[in-house]
Amino acid sequence: MKHAIWLLLGVLCSAMLLFAGDKAKSMTGTVCDSACVVHSSGVATCDPECTVKSGSCSLVGDDGNVMHIASASHEMAMQHAGQHVKVKVVPTAEEREESIRIMELYEQAP
Repeated sequence: MKHAIWLLLGVLCSAMLLFAGDKAKSMTGTVCDSACVVHSSGVATCDPECTVKSGSCSLVGDDGNVMHIASASHEMAMQHAGQHVKVKVVPTAEEREESIRIMELYEQAP
């Protein structure tokens, strides 16, 4: 009986460690060329009239937060430039709070 309890406790601890290691989170927002991000009244938005193609892109979150998209995810993101999307992201190692790497990207209906 003791062995079964210790085994169950070990499995539970392992499961908690696996879930704690998952740093991916879901976000919604608009994929935007970094040069087209406009700040007004302290909130960032993507200028729909902007036609600049700087090669650098950002995700302007629904909350007005701007996150730079890592270069490894640029090609996938730029296909959805100007569109409202839902993404599953992981912060990059270099800039934990300012840059993201996209794991999954889905278009959302307006």
